[in-house]
Amino acid sequence: MLRGARRTRARSLFVAGAVGALGLTCAPLVAGASTPSSTILTGRGLNGPYAVTSDGAHLWVINNGNNSLSELNASTGALIRVISGKKKYGFYASTSIAVGGGHVWVAEAANSTVTELNASTGDLVQILSSPSYGFNGVLHIAADGAHIWVPNKYGKSVTEINAATGALVKVLSSPSYQFNQPGAIASSGGHVWVTNGGNAITELNAATGALIRVLSASSYGFTEPGSIAVGGGHVWVGNLGNNTVTEIKASTGARVKVLDDPSDDFASPSSIVVHGSHVWVANVSANSITELDSSGTLVQVLKDLSFGFSDPEAIVAKGANLFVLNYGNSTITKLTP
Repeated sequence: MLRGARRTRARSLFVAGAVGALGLTCAPLVAGASTPSSTILTGRGLNGPYAVTSDGAHLWVINNGNNSLSELNASTGALIRVISGKKKYGFYASTSIAVGGGHVWVAEAANSTVTELNASTGDLVQILSSPSYGFNGVLHIAADGAHIWVPNKYGKSVTEINAATGALVKVLSSPSYQFNQPGAIASSGGHVWVTNGGNAITELNAATGALIRVLSASSYGFTEPGSIAVGGGHVWVGNLGNNTVTEIKASTGARVKVLDDPSDDFASPSSIVVHGSHVWVANVSANSITELDSSGTLVQVLKDLSFGFSDPEAIVAKGANLFVLNYGNSTITKLTP
């Protein structure tokens, strides 16, 4: 989702157990749960942080504000390096980032290319731009073992790349996939899930690229599905169009439930991550983070001003910690549950 393309929505002011209009955090709703501690990371070359991925002991952050990458130590938060340069790296409008095959892969929306970096050194490996890749509207990217997956929003296709070499494997474009503005993408357990602007989810076999199923029934509640995560045997889909989250059983594709209670505080759920047995949702239009348990039951909504959330675009888990990118104030909030 390109910055500025998101629709403006009213911010949710209701938080269970708290005075939401004052930005207070709610008390945990599940016995034994506790509010995480937090640290706000500033500086570090951060400028409109927009997307993030983790690589071993490192975090890689796309800075949408100045077309750069910040590489951080995931344990300490210390800056390792800032990588910038439009001409050298092709960073013009970076929108998504993934790590696979010892490389960092950056999706470039402005020119529909993919930049490949050495994950150890940050050095440029290559910029993938050949027409054979079928890139057309490159907004998202994901890694799954030996493969890199790139949805082409305007090409109604998904490109599969060899993570070790950057070589094209195939472009998936058969009508049977029902790709319609394919966007957010996630992989786990040998499967790849792709959201579609046509309010459907396409599930692929990661080893072969073969179609497994397309989920599109109205009961799933898909409305502009714009974020997706997999973990704990479930797929979690954030619906930007109706501010809900859909829970799906990963093994069968069966709908489990659609989470739409106002107390969840979902508002443009822009990013989802599964951390341990809990699910964390970044609500960019509410400046909040929603924590759910493995069954989708609300644990708590983090909304206190002390967390520093400001247009939280993305969230990633690394070790015991969660990292939230705050686009609005160019910071990162480190949460330790």
